[in-house]
Amino acid sequence: MELPADRQGELYHRYVLGVYELQDRLLQEFPHLLLENCSGGGARFDPGMLYYSPQIWCSDDMDAIERLKIQEGTMLLYPLVHHGRPCIRT
Repeated sequence: MELPADRQGELYHRYVLGVYELQDRLLQEFPHLLLENCSGGGARFDPGMLYYSPQIWCSDDMDAIERLKIQEGTMLLYPLVHHGRPCIRT
């Protein structure tokens, strides 16, 4: 569905509502399914997503120093228990 120029601001909101609806359908069909979301650059790390999944990856950035900054900033709003944290050895 294409929106007119004066309604383009609705696009992201509709997208997020669609993601919520998809996750809701999945969890209704498979109630024991455990979802882990990706924040999509921070745009999808919100309380609504945490309703559907207990963990969200904050970032795909694997640099240890940069990850510290990302985790520190994310901790200001969300407890660590909700942060997906990949651990790799480089």
